[in-house]
Amino acid sequence: MKLRETKNMINRERYKEIKKYDHRQLEEFLRALYHQAFNDGQESAAKQGGKGIETLINALNSGECKGVKGATATKIREFALEKGLISCEQ
Repeated sequence: MKLRETKNMINRERYKEIKKYDHRQLEEFLRALYHQAFNDGQESAAKQGGKGIETLINALNSGECKGVKGATATKIREFALEKGLISCEQ
């Protein structure tokens, strides 16, 4: 996982400003921070070039993981779909 280029995301002035926030302002700040982090994560995942569940299943079926093939790989995929860990699109 790559961290941002800048050493500190929040400088001293910004920190002092945040300390003075009321509940609403802090919630807005945290929500914006969350959305930015989420979007950064989506961009990072998109850059992986299609490495999804099908890539994993194909690797398992090819025997790359000793002891896991065919039926076991299929069970893993079905389990992940059932639990909502992945979507059908992947």
